Amino acid sequence: MKNILIAFLFLFSLDCIAQDSTNQINFKFQDNYIASAPSLYLKCGNDIYFTISEDTDLKKVKYQVKGGNIIVKDFTTHIVLIPNAAKVTLEVLYDGKMIVKQNFKVKLIPKPVIKVKELSDKTLTEFPQKINITISTDEAFEKELPNDSNYEIKEYRVSLAMRNQLITDKIFTKENKEFTEEEVKKYTELIKTQPNEDWRLVVEVRLLQRINFREERENINCFEIFTLPIKLK
Repeated sequence: MKNILIAFLFLFSLDCIAQDSTNQINFKFQDNYIASAPSLYLKCGNDIYFTISEDTDLKKVKYQVKGGNIIVKDFTTHIVLIPNAAKVTLEVLYDGKMIVKQNFKVKLIPKPVIKVKELSDKTLTEFPQKINITISTDEAFEKELPNDSNYEIKEYRVSLAMRNQLITDKIFTKENKEFTEEEVKKYTELIKTQPNEDWRLVVEVRLLQRINFREERENINCFEIFTLPIKLK
């Protein structure tokens, strides 16, 4: 799905003309940012659309960016800005002269929300073979940049604890998401030996990654711990 931002909510334009003996260049930038000034998301591929008059000598047009990087998708209609600073400045030059200078504010990516489905049951009545962890992204961010809002939990640890004592723990990955049947049976029997103790599973998310518009993976600072009480039937 292409990340297409078209002018519906917010429209700003810069009609800038650079003249030589034969040519002029007209730029009209468009975007749907709701804020009073156009803004971009940090480390994301933010699409900017514009128009250039058909009679423009494109060999004389040059784009340059301060505070980020640029990908030219279509020299006459579409560029992608990838900010790496709090402010990005886009400059368009024609025949060596700057004709457009546009500043963009940069927003941080909203933190995704991580949840453990089993917590909705409050207390586990059997030892689970699998812990179901879900990731919810910010709705507005996902709508604006769907190709930059994909997350994946690469690693998490599940520990069985009693009172202040760690009994055992296991590292889970995308490829290995379940306790074995032997482990479920073993820990169930262990809990039954002391059914009145404070048994619980502690889930720690250790590695969260964001997949960006270029299919590159970025490690996200994440320290999420969930506690699931266990009281067997």
